[in-house]
Amino acid sequence: MQRYSIIFLSLVLSFSVMSGAKAETSGATTTTTKTTPTVSDTDITTRKKAADDALTAYKAAKTAEKLAKLQALGDKLIDHRIASLNQFISKLSTRKGLTDASTAALKKSAQDAIDGLTTLKAKIDADTTVEQAKTDVQSIFTTFRIYAVLQPKLHLLTVIDQGQAALDKLNAISPRIQKAIDATSASGSDVTALSAAFADYTVQLTDAKKQLDAAKLEVDKMTASNAEGSKTAATAAREYLKKFRADLVAARSDINTLRDALKTLAPASTSTTPSTGTGAGAANSATNSTSSGNKTTP
Repeated sequence: MQRYSIIFLSLVLSFSVMSGAKAETSGATTTTTKTTPTVSDTDITTRKKAADDALTAYKAAKTAEKLAKLQALGDKLIDHRIASLNQFISKLSTRKGLTDASTAALKKSAQDAIDGLTTLKAKIDADTTVEQAKTDVQSIFTTFRIYAVLQPKLHLLTVIDQGQAALDKLNAISPRIQKAIDATSASGSDVTALSAAFADYTVQLTDAKKQLDAAKLEVDKMTASNAEGSKTAATAAREYLKKFRADLVAARSDINTLRDALKTLAPASTSTTPSTGTGAGAANSATNSTSSGNKTTP
C-alpha cells in the first residue's frame, strides 16, 4: 500500500512540473506576440522607404536611358537628312533644263534647311527631359519636310525653265512670221486668215507667259519649313502649268495653220517664211516638259 502511495505522489509531482513549464512557455509566447508588431511596423516603414528610393532611382535610370536613345535617334535622322540635302545640292549643277537663277534658289532652300536642322540637332542634344526630346524629334518630320518639298520644287522649276526656253523660241520667230505675212499681202494675196491666226498666236504666247510667271511665284513659296503651305503652292503651280501647256498647244495649232497657208498663198516667198517647224518643235518640247513634270512631281 505504501508502495502505491509513493508512485501516485511521483505522478502528481511530475504533472505539476509539466504544467508549470507549459504555463511559462505560454506566457513567454504571449509576451513576444505583443511586442512584435511595434518592431515590425518600424521595420516595414524603413524597408518601404528603401524600396521607394530604389524604385525612384530605377525610374530615373530608365528615363535617362530613354532620353539618350531618343537623342541618338534624332541625331541620326538629322544626319541622314543633311546628307541627302548635300547630295541634292551637288546634283543641281548637272540638272538639265535648269537655269542658274533656279539652281541658286534651290541651293538656298536646301542650305536653309541644313542650317535649321543643324540648330535643331543642337537643341535635341541639349534637351534634359524625354518630353522635350520627343517634341523636338517630331519636328524633324513636321517642320523640315525636305523630301515632300524640295524634290517636287526641283521638278516644277525644271518644267518652268524648260517652258520658258520654249516660249522664248516661239516669241523669237514672231517677227519672221509677220514678215512672211507682209510679203504675202504685198503679192496681192488675201491674208485675213493669216493675220487672224497670227493674232491668236500672239495672244496664246502672251497668256502662256502670264501662266508661267504665276507658276514661278507659287514655286517660290515652297520651303522645307512650311510643308502644308508648300503643298498648296505646288498644287496651284501645277494648275498654272496646265494652262500654260494649253496655251502652247493652241500656239502650235496656229503655227501649223500659218505654215500651211503661207505655203499655199505665197510659194515663192517660202525662203522668207520662218522655219515654223522649229517653232512647233519648241511648242512640243514645252508641252512634253509640262506634261512630264506633272507626272513625275509627287
